[in-house]
Amino acid sequence: MARISQQVNAEAQSFGITIVDVRIRQAELPSGSPLDSTLQRMRTARQQQAATIRAQGSKDAQIIRAEADANAARIYAEAFNKDAEAYDFYRAMQSYRRTFGADGGPQPEGSTNIILSPNNSYLRNFQNRGQ
Repeated sequence: MARISQQVNAEAQSFGITIVDVRIRQAELPSGSPLDSTLQRMRTARQQQAATIRAQGSKDAQIIRAEADANAARIYAEAFNKDAEAYDFYRAMQSYRRTFGADGGPQPEGSTNIILSPNNSYLRNFQNRGQ
């Protein structure tokens, strides 16, 4: 502002005018391609930054899931080694729940019939229980 004031004052001296103060009242950005291209570059940069953040979040989620799965597998392995029969019973109950539709998952259309003999090894956990 001082430099503009000095330049205008130098030219105004020839007319006998002294410039005391210079202020900018309004500034307008140029319209057209320079402004549009700048906005597009800014938009592209933000989209790239968002994609990078999402990718990092996805990577972190996969690492956390993998660690949790490994921890669960370790716990199951320890349980199996401590009491193989209890672990076998637990896994059989999970299988029964899925097979007989008691897990709350989507049921197939129509009805399903399963015919097994009482001596079937799949049902061994129901034999001699409750006695």
